Amino acid sequence: SLSISPIWVAFYLSTQMDIAVSDHLHFLYVACAISVLAGALIIRHGGVESLSLWATIPVALYGFVVAATWIDYIGAHLVRLLAFFGAICRIPNPVMGLTVLAWGNSMGDLSTNVTMARKGLGNMG
Repeated sequence: SLSISPIWVAFYLSTQMDIAVSDHLHFLYVACAISVLAGALIIRHGGVESLSLWATIPVALYGFVVAATWIDYIGAHLVRLLAFFGAICRIPNPVMGLTVLAWGNSMGDLSTNVTMARKGLGNMG
């Protein structure tokens, strides 16, 4: 994923930030070359266990930034999709935000609580 992530970052910048990537293709080529080289070096010299802390921290931070762009992109499209369904069903946006989006935001907590209860750890007080 390190090798092809500059393509994703370029797509993200062009769609979300309205940056014309075609004007800056030389940066994309350099970023792809550096990423492919870094990925090849990581594969060649072993996994995370054999890399020093100075090598793993930048890769981890870069991975975090790429993951954050994925979350932002998918989240924005899910909100647009829910707003579209709300418009079709003639549900006002504030009602959609207070109900459907709030329920969706609570699904992670629900799954965690159900898992803890099934493991017998329901009494956390």
